[in-house]
Amino acid sequence: TGPDCGDPWYKVRCIAGTLWLDAYNGSSYKITSINPMTKTLIIRPPGLAKNTCMAADFGTQGIQLDEKLPFNITSANTVMIMNCSATVLQEYVALNCSTTSVCHDYIRGNSEAKANCGALPICCWYVTGGTMHTYRIRVRPERCSAYQSFVNLDMNLP
Repeated sequence: TGPDCGDPWYKVRCIAGTLWLDAYNGSSYKITSINPMTKTLIIRPPGLAKNTCMAADFGTQGIQLDEKLPFNITSANTVMIMNCSATVLQEYVALNCSTTSVCHDYIRGNSEAKANCGALPICCWYVTGGTMHTYRIRVRPERCSAYQSFVNLDMNLP
């Protein structure tokens, strides 16, 4: 985080001892770890807006990184998208939206997600990578309104 470290186009701020990454679309994300050896940082998704099944960054359409800059969303992320429209099922065949998917397990196991998203039927998951998900995890009214992302999720663990 020093002046000779990283890319100057990305803004990392420190607020009360917590590092934040400012994204391309005006939203900010808490940095949970930085690994200088692998030149990676892990950010925490914003969670849900209070008492809704909408991402806290819904107003800025989710995480969006500038494609011209060196950071991207690694292919080691498993993303759960919730409160999805039927359009998602028709347009994105690579998503796993089955009623037995790990996304539903996540909702059942997370009290906040269960309270706010549990009654909504369409919940999907995918692993990031490829051009569509390299620089963004989007939320929009006509697609899905909430998400959670996990780095290196081991599907064999509860």
